[in-house]
Amino acid sequence: MSQSPTGAPVVCEIGGTQPSPAAMPTWYSRHHLASMAGGALLFISGGMAFAHGLEWASFRVTGFTQHFHSSWFIAMMIGTVISMQISKYIPKKFIMLTSSLLILAGGIIFLADHSTIDALVAGRYLNGIAVGLLTTQFLCHTGDISRVNERGACLGLEQFSLTLGMTVEMIITTQWGVESHLSANRLHGLLDVVLALLSAIALWYFVESPVDFLRMRDEPSALASLARLQRPPKVNKNTSVLLQEHSAYLSEQENLGARSWLGPLAKMLIFRSMMLAFTFSLPLSKILEHSAATNVEQWPIITTACLRLVGSFVALVVIDKVGRKLPSLFASFCAGALMLAISVICLHRLHRLTDSTLMSYVAVLCMALQFSAGLFAPISSAYMGEAFPIKAKQYCVAACVILEQVIHAGVIVANVGYGVRGLLLAESIMILIASLYFCLTMPETKHKNLREAQKMFRYFFNWKFY
Repeated sequence: MSQSPTGAPVVCEIGGTQPSPAAMPTWYSRHHLASMAGGALLFISGGMAFAHGLEWASFRVTGFTQHFHSSWFIAMMIGTVISMQISKYIPKKFIMLTSSLLILAGGIIFLADHSTIDALVAGRYLNGIAVGLLTTQFLCHTGDISRVNERGACLGLEQFSLTLGMTVEMIITTQWGVESHLSANRLHGLLDVVLALLSAIALWYFVESPVDFLRMRDEPSALASLARLQRPPKVNKNTSVLLQEHSAYLSEQENLGARSWLGPLAKMLIFRSMMLAFTFSLPLSKILEHSAATNVEQWPIITTACLRLVGSFVALVVIDKVGRKLPSLFASFCAGALMLAISVICLHRLHRLTDSTLMSYVAVLCMALQFSAGLFAPISSAYMGEAFPIKAKQYCVAACVILEQVIHAGVIVANVGYGVRGLLLAESIMILIASLYFCLTMPETKHKNLREAQKMFRYFFNWKFY
């Protein structure tokens, strides 16, 4: 324990945290904000491409190929695998800059040729590879540099930004006039270009993780990195104590074996990969679109998109105050129950799909479902940044990201429409069972440093809800 300039004791936390709020300024430093903003801007573009492949694309009624729909998810897997390999040799700043350039190139393709499927697929591949490169690095890096009492919201920016991009794409697709000279796909490309350029500018102030420098035994650079993450940015007693705490944390991590990550990985493959893939999928998009078309209304689509965004914003607000476990359990139980209701209406009852009253009920259920999914998604990002020990973190996060894309691509290839084959029913039952599993096993990591959070994840049962 050290003394602050005012003489008050400073309690230092480790693993991507800062001293206690009494010793630290309320506001983030410019470097800290820029380090998060560079990735968050790119995730907005990724969210647009994500929704673009799940039915929310211009002229979708003419029929896109399965390759068009699945291309971004395949590219995400490619980018994630590449990211695992190059992260050992290339600083995160340059990986994120590469992502910016790829999204910029994809946006230019959309602007140059907005109506050719092959060109759109090429742009989607570039965007998917970019987001795949970015996702693992962002979650690992943000967990390292964020303060303990606000780490959840910082990590949750990943899914919040994706949700913002999804909302933008859904609104553009349903509201943009087909007679406009600036088509929906061109507007998509223009937004990609703007977001990529803004991200590249933000990366000018990007700060590498002090944990990465310590792993390379470069203490001076780690100390300088810790200083830039403070406001005002300077080396003082606080940064020196933080450096010692980080070093002790790394020393402890070196002795951990496979048991330290196998259990958390099993939990997160269900909590993150399965839940996110099930709650925003191609069949759900088709059902929402059909329910709106049956009643000749577009407002349910816009409302659904906005409610998912509202849910994600609520998650950012409550995640470091109420906690992670209770909001995520509420969201997952609600999502499972709502999806079950949707599947019961649509399952093997094709005549119901033309009933305007029933389709109105389905539209309302979809709205509530996406609010719950939006509430859940940022919390999954927080857990992803906290669950795994340093040595296995890149690989475990990558495994969760890849499985999510495999599920999306598999559903697309299976060509399931309106849930008539029982897919949504099976998914809703799996979500409800998984929610019971989370109730017993997921820890509450609010205001825990990374060492404490990872220790809690290694226990199979976690009974506390607060």
